[in-house]
Amino acid sequence: MRDKIHEFLVGLYAIVVAISIIAGALVAVLFVIGFIINGDAAVKISEFNLAVMNQAKKWACYAVGIGLFDFYLIRQHALTIDDSGEEEDAPAQASA
Repeated sequence: MRDKIHEFLVGLYAIVVAISIIAGALVAVLFVIGFIINGDAAVKISEFNLAVMNQAKKWACYAVGIGLFDFYLIRQHALTIDDSGEEEDAPAQASA
């Protein structure tokens, strides 16, 4: 059951991060367009970018929450140190 929840959370995390990244890319493209055209249209683009980035920050926070929940669920993450296999993989030290 834990593995199924883990797989679901990983998929959900990927979708939420993708949404956030796509929103950031959209803002970057619109920023360049607004910089080129200048004037009142650029102001409206900037206001739209502000709204999009505020939503993207929320989505990124949701992704962090999902990731943290998954870390606590499986009790392991990228920085976990596992001592069980350390003795087998360690090279033998030569005696002096």
